Amino acid sequence: YDPARGGRESKAPEERKSHAPPHVSYSVGSFRFSLPRRRRLRQRIGSRLPPSLKAYWETLKDRQHIDETATGLTLDVNKKIRQSLLKQHGLTNRFTGTPLSKHAESEYHAFVSHYSLKKVQRRLVVFAIMLALATLYDALVADRSATFIMLRTVLPVCFLLGGAVLLSFKETRLWWRLVVMCICVFGYVSILGADGVSSVIFWSPCDKDYNTMWQLMWLLLVMQCSSLFFSLDLVHVATVLLCQWATFVVGSILLYRRWWLDSDQGEWRWPHGLLISKPSMNKILEEASILWSHNLTLLDEATEQKHSWPGLEDQIEGDTSSRFIVDAMLIATGALLLLLLAVRRMNRFERQCFVNTFVLLNKVSTQVRQIRGQHIELLALFSNPRVAPNSPIQLRPLQLGQELKHLLRAVPHVHIAVEPAAGLADVQAAVRRHDPRIILFSGHSFMGSLAFELPNGRIDLPPPDLFIKQLERPSAARLQCVFLNGCATAELAFKLVTQ
Repeated sequence: YDPARGGRESKAPEERKSHAPPHVSYSVGSFRFSLPRRRRLRQRIGSRLPPSLKAYWETLKDRQHIDETATGLTLDVNKKIRQSLLKQHGLTNRFTGTPLSKHAESEYHAFVSHYSLKKVQRRLVVFAIMLALATLYDALVADRSATFIMLRTVLPVCFLLGGAVLLSFKETRLWWRLVVMCICVFGYVSILGADGVSSVIFWSPCDKDYNTMWQLMWLLLVMQCSSLFFSLDLVHVATVLLCQWATFVVGSILLYRRWWLDSDQGEWRWPHGLLISKPSMNKILEEASILWSHNLTLLDEATEQKHSWPGLEDQIEGDTSSRFIVDAMLIATGALLLLLLAVRRMNRFERQCFVNTFVLLNKVSTQVRQIRGQHIELLALFSNPRVAPNSPIQLRPLQLGQELKHLLRAVPHVHIAVEPAAGLADVQAAVRRHDPRIILFSGHSFMGSLAFELPNGRIDLPPPDLFIKQLERPSAARLQCVFLNGCATAELAFKLVTQ
C-alpha cells in the first residue's frame, strides 16, 4: 500500500502503463478538464453524425497502406508500359510510333465510344433544350429580329438535335467525333453571328462593353461544355477550342470596328488603356454636391481640380475607345490555356486507367485462348503403329511415353497440344485447329514416308506429298519449324523445305 495514494494499492509501472486512462488531462489555472484521445474523439464524432454525413465523413480519409492494397498495375509499371511500350506522346497523350501503339490507340477510342456514345447523344438533346430556354426569352422580350432569333436560337438547337439524330444511324455513328466537333464550332459561330446582324448605330460605349462581356460569357460557357461533356480526345478538344477562340477574337474585332464606324466615332483605331465607362466631370460634380452637400470643402476642391485641368473633361467625354475588348481577349486566352491543361490532365488519367484495363483484357483474352487451345505454340504428333505378325516389315516399339514425359516437363501445358496415335486426318485437323509455330513428329518412317496409324492401330504410309500438303500456308500460317524425329527423314525434310 502506498500512503501517498491514500492507502490504495500501488501498481507496477508496466501495469500502470498498460491501464492508462483513455483520456488526457489538461489544466488552465484552477480549472482542470480532460479530453478523450484522438481515436475516441473520431469514433464519438462518427457515431453522432447522421448517416449521410457519416458517409461523407468516411470519404475524407483514405484507407491505410494505399500502395500496398491497391489492385491492378502499380504506378511505375503503368508508366513504363505507357512510355516505353506504347510510346505515349508527352503533349498529346496519344500512343504512337509502333504497331502495338496504334493498336492500343484504336482500342482506346473504341473503349471511349463503347461507354460514352449514348451519353453524348443524350447530352446533345439536353443542351438543345437548355439553349432554347436560355435564348428564346431574350429574343421575344427584347423584340429581336427574325434573323437574330434564327442565328441565336434556331440554328444552334437544330445543330444539336441533328447531331443527336446522326449518332443514331450506323453509317454516321462511326464519325461521331467529327459530328460533335462540327456542332461545337458551327453552333458557336451561329451564336456569335447573331450580334453581327443587330443594329449598332445607337449603341453607347457602355452598350458596346456590355455586348463584349456577353460574348465573352458565351465563349466561356461553350468552351467548357465542348471540352468537358462530349468525351472528345485532347487533340479534338484543342482543335475545337482553338476554332472557338479564333472565332471570338475575329468576331469581336469586326463587331467593334463596325460599331465604331456606324456610330460616327471618327477614324477607327485600336483601343488604348482608358476605360470608356467613366462619367463626365459635370456628372462627378453633381453627384458630389448631392452626397457631400454638408462638406463644402470637398466640393470646392473638386471645382478647383476641374479648372486646374481644363482639357480633362473633354478628354474623358470625347474618348470612346476602350481596352475592355483587349481584357476580354486576354481572359479568353487564359481560359483557353487553363481548359487545355485541365483536359490534358483528365485525358492522361483516363489513359492510365485504360492501360490497366487494356492489360487486364489482353491477359484475360490470352487465358481464354489458352483454355480453348488457341494459343498453341507446339504440336506434338506421336505415332507407334503395329504390323501383322506375318508381315515382312517388323517395327520395334518406341518409348513415346518417355518422350512425352520430358516434353511436358520442358514446355508449359498451355503452349503444347499432343496428338497420340496420330493419323494423317488427325494431322490435318490439329494443324487447322491450333495453327502452331512448331510441329514435332515422333515415330517410324519407311521408304521416305512417315508411318501414321489407322483407326485400328495398323500402319499407314501415305505419300510424302500428302503430308507436305497439310503444312501449306493457308492451313499453317504461323508454322516456322518442323522437327522430324524418325529414321531416314532427311529426304522428306528436303522436300518439305523446297516445296
